[in-house]
Amino acid sequence: MIRYHLFKVTSLLLIALTLVCQPLSAQDDRFLETEQQLERAAEKDEQFMEDNTDLEEREHYRSHPLDINRATEDDLKRLLVLTSLQIEHFLQYRKLLGKLVSIYELQAIPYWGPDLIKKILPFIKAGGEEGYTAVVHRFSSGESSLLSRFSRIPERSKGYLVQNDSSSRYLGSGLRMFFKYKYSYKNLLQYGLVAEKDAGEPFLKEGQRYGFDFYSFHLFLRKAGIVKAAAIGDY
Repeated sequence: MIRYHLFKVTSLLLIALTLVCQPLSAQDDRFLETEQQLERAAEKDEQFMEDNTDLEEREHYRSHPLDINRATEDDLKRLLVLTSLQIEHFLQYRKLLGKLVSIYELQAIPYWGPDLIKKILPFIKAGGEEGYTAVVHRFSSGESSLLSRFSRIPERSKGYLVQNDSSSRYLGSGLRMFFKYKYSYKNLLQYGLVAEKDAGEPFLKEGQRYGFDFYSFHLFLRKAGIVKAAAIGDY
């Protein structure tokens, strides 16, 4: 009889505990689900804010165009138009050929087709004052080289043996001089000067007061404002 009562009491306790714990477990599950929903909503809001910030920054470029001659990789990504491959090709082009003088140069970049340029055009700029500055920069940031050569024959030439003032008499020294100066900036600018004096010719004297008896100058300019390419002088 006592065993029966103990069994009955134990059963009632188990039933009571089950009824009490079941709502608590359900409440915990509901609380956990609500918390997860809030976290997902917060992530969506954060993502929306980031996307919205990018859009606002790109729209800022509409009234304040991005200077592509100074733009970094991150700047170009913020335009939300260019792929990684297009950005890579643009940076390589600018590194190889220098700053762009005109927007129209974009057509020469691989994977930059007319449709892409049309999309990006309202948000970027190049040329104008910056283009002029870039051209001037070419004349100070290139590489220079100078070659000079001197030679003289030990034996006196016949022209020095003539005693009268005939045209066959040499008026200058027997020294032969040659100078060559060259300046180049990538493949956008190149100019140079060649000067030569033959043996027997006067130098900075009467009859040759400008020094050398031969001068040659050349200039090559590419992508300078409206000038696509220009070559002047003796090559």
